[in-house]
Amino acid sequence: MNPRPQRSLSRSQAVTSPSAMGSSSRSDSRSHVPKNSGASAAGSTNVTFIVNGTHFLLNRESVEAHPETLMGKMVSSSPITDIVRHNDRGDYIINTEFSPDFFRVALDYYKQGYITCPPDVPLSDLRDLCDYLMIPFNANTVKSYDLRALLHEIANDGARKHFEDFLESKVMPSIVQRALKGERECNVVILLDNEQIEWNPKLPPPSGEAQSQVIQSTAMHGFFKYLENRDVAKSVLVERGFKKVCLGIEGFPTHIDRIRTRQDGKLEASYFYVQRPFIRLSWEKEDARSRHVDFQCIRSRSRSAGSLAAAAMDLPLDDVIVNIPINDPVDVEHEPEPDFVQIEQPEQVVVEEGALNNHSDEEEEHD
Repeated sequence: MNPRPQRSLSRSQAVTSPSAMGSSSRSDSRSHVPKNSGASAAGSTNVTFIVNGTHFLLNRESVEAHPETLMGKMVSSSPITDIVRHNDRGDYIINTEFSPDFFRVALDYYKQGYITCPPDVPLSDLRDLCDYLMIPFNANTVKSYDLRALLHEIANDGARKHFEDFLESKVMPSIVQRALKGERECNVVILLDNEQIEWNPKLPPPSGEAQSQVIQSTAMHGFFKYLENRDVAKSVLVERGFKKVCLGIEGFPTHIDRIRTRQDGKLEASYFYVQRPFIRLSWEKEDARSRHVDFQCIRSRSRSAGSLAAAAMDLPLDDVIVNIPINDPVDVEHEPEPDFVQIEQPEQVVVEEGALNNHSDEEEEHD
């Protein structure tokens, strides 16, 4: 059982190469004991852990020296009953998705104080194992040939702690100001410490930046310029229950660049924009229902012209009586038939082609 929520443990790569074990492969004879040995055969100075059917023998004092870890909590004088399981011989049972060979790598922490990551094991997988066993993950407890990956994991931990402090000290007071006004979403812009905002109250920015909450912090401005830090900050905000979380860098107006007169005679201000980080989030609980529009139509009492006349005079429908004249019906049988006028068309004269040619020749001679 995982005692604290951590990242997904889907990666459970098994370490099968003896050369990849480092110091862990040399200690197999000491950490791995036959399955039928039991804890009583080892004496009171040793303790046995069973990981997915594989027995590991460790010194009790070395495990008790790290009470902050999962295995240290299991063998402590006041163990946590929710995570401790015993068999008939008093061995501690750990059921995990990690393979026994991969689990053996973490046992070096109890023997030499640090873990050496094998070359063919991703450091992110070792990080998941350390999180599961509650082993500290830092430069003193983990050694790796891939220094970039190691520093990346350490930077994620530092960014998470740094942003959590910034969230409690700077962001939350600004969000509370919006919540006290009944707002349920906020846009926070982070400026430098020495930046000043000079807006004309009569000519504010046209894009609605006046509704943003401004925080001046040069340190956090440099923090958010890294994409990895923005990803860490977004995960923290989502874990804390915020919705529609968006972090990035966009333009923000700081002062007026120029003022010009439009063709209609009105003044228009152009602002100078700088690229600054922003945090956009929402704490609306019923966001789906807030955007729902009920297109219900009220049924009218009558479809006649009376309802239209009542609406025009702004009077109740029951107090209005409209007389609509009704014409007498026309007797279709005695209705006179219309007179038809026949128009004779003039006869069309057909001229033969030969005659037409002769007539045209005569006109030419006459000319």
